[in-house]
Amino acid sequence: MKYLIAFILLLTITSAVAKRIPAPAVSPVEHDGIRYIAPNRNGRVAYLEAWDISTGKQLWVTVVFRNTIKPWIEEDVQWVFIKKLEMVQDKLVVTAERGRSYEVDLKTGRVRRSTLPTVLSIVTIVIVFIVGIWITKRKKQELIK
Repeated sequence: MKYLIAFILLLTITSAVAKRIPAPAVSPVEHDGIRYIAPNRNGRVAYLEAWDISTGKQLWVTVVFRNTIKPWIEEDVQWVFIKKLEMVQDKLVVTAERGRSYEVDLKTGRVRRSTLPTVLSIVTIVIVFIVGIWITKRKKQELIK
């Protein structure tokens, strides 16, 4: 009985800690009479809408990125939303919460992942490099013995 109570208490604490903050409110961007909006309604799929300001008609909707949900982890802590929209040299740059950037073609709505390295990819490269050096040193030590 004591273990059952401890288990229930652990589940309660874990689920309380795992809740995420609400999706960020993203300011729309206007360029050449078109308003670009990131609704942030769903943490599984991030999409962008283009609206003609003068007519109020929607021009296109495009998926910027999809977020694969792992069923063994609580869903809401895996959601990723768009954090920021900005115009950079006549390109719409969409930034996700985890730092990835995407460029959107303003005419067609096609999305291209930015070639700028993210912090995560830089850290991964450094870790792989360090592990490679460590393995090489171990192999050299084994050959010496």
